[in-house]
Amino acid sequence: MAEFQMVLWFLALFLGVRVSSGSLEEECSEDGQGKNECGVKTMPPPPPCGLYWAMSTLDSDSLSLFAGVDISQGDSLTLSFSSDEYENEDTDGMISIMDANLNERSAWHNWLWDASDFSSSLLNENSFRHHVLLPGIPSMALCANAENIRVRPNIHLEEGDGDVSEDLLKLHRSTDATAGSFSYRHAPRVRALRDIEAGEELLLECTGKGIIGHEDKEENVDDDWDDQDDYVGERNDLHDTGVCLDQLSVKPSTQKGVGRGAFAKRAVGPGEVVATTPVLHLHRHSLHVFAQSIQPPEQQIVPINNPYNIEYTDQVVGDQLLLNYCFGDSKDSNLLLLPYAPGVNFINHAHPPHEANARIQWSTAFNETSYLRHMPAREFYDTPVKEWKGTLVLEFVATRNIKPGDEIFVDYGDDWVRAWEKHQDEWPKEKAKGYTSAQLYKEIHGDEQPIRTQEEQKLDPYPPNLCTACYFDDEDGGDSECLRPCDVMKRYEKGNDDTVLYDVTVYPIENVHENAFEHEKHCGNIPKGGIVVNELARQSVVIVDKPYTSDVQLVSAFRHEMGVPDGLYPPQWMAKDPNPVGDFILSPLKHGQLAPIRRKKDAQVVSPWTFRVGMDKRVRNVLLDYAEQMGILDLLRYTTFKGNSIEPSTVAKVQMGDGQNWHLQRPRSDWGANMQWFWPGDEAAHSHYLQALSLAGVDGILKDIGEYLGMEGIFVFHLEFMGVSHATHGTLHTDMDDTANKTFNIIIPLITMNNTSPELDVAESDDSQGAGRYKYEYNVGVMLGDESFHGTAAVDNRDEIRLMACIYVADVTEENASNVKYKLDLYEWPPFGGSFMKKWAGRHWKHNDSTVQLPKPNPDHILLKRRGKFETKR
Repeated sequence: MAEFQMVLWFLALFLGVRVSSGSLEEECSEDGQGKNECGVKTMPPPPPCGLYWAMSTLDSDSLSLFAGVDISQGDSLTLSFSSDEYENEDTDGMISIMDANLNERSAWHNWLWDASDFSSSLLNENSFRHHVLLPGIPSMALCANAENIRVRPNIHLEEGDGDVSEDLLKLHRSTDATAGSFSYRHAPRVRALRDIEAGEELLLECTGKGIIGHEDKEENVDDDWDDQDDYVGERNDLHDTGVCLDQLSVKPSTQKGVGRGAFAKRAVGPGEVVATTPVLHLHRHSLHVFAQSIQPPEQQIVPINNPYNIEYTDQVVGDQLLLNYCFGDSKDSNLLLLPYAPGVNFINHAHPPHEANARIQWSTAFNETSYLRHMPAREFYDTPVKEWKGTLVLEFVATRNIKPGDEIFVDYGDDWVRAWEKHQDEWPKEKAKGYTSAQLYKEIHGDEQPIRTQEEQKLDPYPPNLCTACYFDDEDGGDSECLRPCDVMKRYEKGNDDTVLYDVTVYPIENVHENAFEHEKHCGNIPKGGIVVNELARQSVVIVDKPYTSDVQLVSAFRHEMGVPDGLYPPQWMAKDPNPVGDFILSPLKHGQLAPIRRKKDAQVVSPWTFRVGMDKRVRNVLLDYAEQMGILDLLRYTTFKGNSIEPSTVAKVQMGDGQNWHLQRPRSDWGANMQWFWPGDEAAHSHYLQALSLAGVDGILKDIGEYLGMEGIFVFHLEFMGVSHATHGTLHTDMDDTANKTFNIIIPLITMNNTSPELDVAESDDSQGAGRYKYEYNVGVMLGDESFHGTAAVDNRDEIRLMACIYVADVTEENASNVKYKLDLYEWPPFGGSFMKKWAGRHWKHNDSTVQLPKPNPDHILLKRRGKFETKR
């Protein structure tokens, strides 16, 4: 140690500094040119952290943003926290989400904003829904008008479509395979509404913005803040308790063709944190773009659960650009992680990979890891993050020394590299040689070149991907900020200064996304045939890209998630279930044989009135054939994995095969599933289903059940089909109670998916901690009686449904007649009540009376119209 100190002393003497109290202190003063008066190069002190992430002073369950430096009113909170430095480049990006199916709620939907709230020009890019994701401050700041906060905001988001980056002009799809693989738009700037002191919590003005389903936003709150407190929540311990998010600056990447990059603001050593970011969890299927169309209400099979009458199919036509910003395991997991802290989305892949200077890992800055890391992924795909303990947080960690100003690179992984190399080889460059974007056209021709009229375009047309659009005012209260498609009918000069003016016909937009109808009113009620607007100035008539022609909408544009390191994902996040056969003993059963459901671990009965029932294969074959012939299977597919569900907690009336009236029902949204129940709507339809059960040989099963349980008679009082393709959790419940153990729901699996997890949660109480997972079997039913707690287990099928037939049976007596019911308030038939139930007691089986059976099928029954035997379709 003494020798080492001597070396330091001589080194200090050589550099012109002195040793004092065991440390090196500079003896030479700065010359203002980056050197001291001794001529030695000096390093400027690191900049202070401008943005922290710490526990909110207003909401004890939430993390919030805090200013690390003083911010003046009107300043832009760019990544440099300055109103002028890097004003055009140092902002986050705006990522468009176009034509997404938002009928089925997912957690990441809470971070989407309406495109129409920023600029009407965004509405011209597609024909259906258009939203944007704004990473950084807009996604991380708490809303000032949240119901549990309600104070005056101190920051707000500017309107505007986001400046188009210069990156667009440097790329061309005929030469650059990266075209369309990243967003070209800058995010709207966040500005301070008043002077903000260091340590103060940043609260965003969310009122008036279309954050769809935002968990911390109260809908329809007036944006008059006069009644709100001018709250100043401060933390003086941010350096110790907060995480600095002001670690990166953003500017053009040092790599060609990848747009902007992320650069270190401070020196970072190996193993030290370069940047910290929360991540959103989402299912890769939710980033597919599906073929869709508009279906007027009168042409819809069932009322579609969206106000825009968009009907979806299961035909995948592409993937959202957002996929390129996500981390994931493309081989073994459907879970994607989207980082959204300031600047992190600009961290590019290292070419070659070994030149990466950073890697990702789970954050070490939080004392408690997210509970989501301990849950199976299928159970939380759609779960919103409502508290900080559920937040997943990643860190970018340096793998070697990084100097201020160094660009940050990570290795996206072998799968990403292979996909990128394949994309480069297959990129259709030749087909794009004549392409000119609207932005490039403007750069080449400027803003002053006359816009061609319709007549002129007959001889000299614009490129096929371009069209004219107009900003206009109209007599009905239209706004000059409204940009709509238009045809130029006439161009002429007017006035002493020969001002060039245009007469145009303006047409309504075709986009039907959130707020589009309200936005149309804001721009005037434009009929489909258009309205004539006269004397528009040249700056009000522009050239724009036609819908679906931009780079990011190219079907051939590169799409692939970034890879995660081996071991980052816990085993329970992988697609393969570690316990695919469940927690219960599945012993073979003969037709009509009953057996209590027993746990594997101790062979104990889970519930005294929960059974497995053996069935001949004919039962499944006939009931599946019935569901297909009646159109039930197709409709349940349409309303589940094809994305056209009805609204939760509603019932739709539908006429099915043989002219039978059926009812389609969806449970409450808190069930966390796209489950739909389909049941007969009147006595005729009920009897029609019973006749199918007769053909399936269910009479023998009723007899075996009745004799095994010592029943006097059986009445099949309710029937349904149940379909589900996606569920995040099961809601434990009972179908019946207090019927003296004489009422049961018999669930018969008709379609189950191979290689999927157990489908039914079964428990002895409503405590989900004690629930076991039951794996459905073909030709074995599950019989649930009094106090049989059960729920649909988490399931994640994206191309088929799980289909079940449900038969509700009861041995009705004087004592239980009034209790034999299940969701009966929803049903129009049977007319449930004690007197009716007693009248129909023993209607379909009676002890020692073989003449009592299910009704035989009529000759014209749909199942008898087909020739041949019933055969399995699965």
